[in-house]
Amino acid sequence: MRTVSKVAVVLMLALAGLSSFTLDNPRKYLIKKWMIDKEWLSQRLDEQIAKLAKEDPEQAEQIKAQKELMLQILGVMTINFRADGTGETTSIQGVVEFEWTLSKDGTQLTLKDKGASDAGETIPVKISENRLVMGNDDDSIVFIPYRGEE
Repeated sequence: MRTVSKVAVVLMLALAGLSSFTLDNPRKYLIKKWMIDKEWLSQRLDEQIAKLAKEDPEQAEQIKAQKELMLQILGVMTINFRADGTGETTSIQGVVEFEWTLSKDGTQLTLKDKGASDAGETIPVKISENRLVMGNDDDSIVFIPYRGEE
């Protein structure tokens, strides 16, 4: 009976260890290629146009007319986090390499240019398997896992 108890305890500890890695490890979810959530971006642009319409209706109309172009330009941006603490962003301006670290609790992401000696910029993040939110509230950017060219 003791052998069964020992095996049960070992299995329970192993399962507890696995669940903490898979369920409570935002780093695991971060390591992949992400793309801007185009639905979020479209909604965000609509919100900004509505706010601007109250202050400057003419400018709001100009931006509204360019919304599809803005979605195309911003919608191609991707960010790729590699397990070795490096990554890259890709946009119409090209590719930028960076280094990254994630706080132990997974709520703060520090990014700096690859090879830079400065400390970089730390930003709040919310990470799940299917969503990456960088920043807070009005200053946030929402990403989803990369699905290829759309």
